Amino acid sequence: MRKDIVIAALLLAACGMAQAEVYKWVDANGRVVFSDQPPPGKKVDKIKVYPGGVQVPRQAASAPAAAQGAAGLDADVKALNERIEKHNRDVKAQNCKTAQANLAALDRPGVKAGREDMLKRAREEVQIWCGK
Repeated sequence: MRKDIVIAALLLAACGMAQAEVYKWVDANGRVVFSDQPPPGKKVDKIKVYPGGVQVPRQAASAPAAAQGAAGLDADVKALNERIEKHNRDVKAQNCKTAQANLAALDRPGVKAGREDMLKRAREEVQIWCGK
């Protein structure tokens, strides 16, 4: 099997795995904290971040967090959501470039073995990530 076909297959497989996890918890000062690493020994809510949006369950604020004020908490959540959405746009753009490069690598003369299945998958990835 040719080396470029193996590389293209690996890139296609990696393309579909882009997602991030964000952990949410309340610290000792009552502030809501979001991070990509959970703190040891704390109860956390796991939030999965996908290209195209964030799925954040709404919960009632705890007593210390409520003391901070709803406006401050809403501003923190809004700022975090903006950062997450920017990250998701960046990941989607990178995945789009990778999907297009994979399709270009497969859609040229001389690439044979298993080409049709790989081309189909490459076209699907371009559609997913690039909307084309």
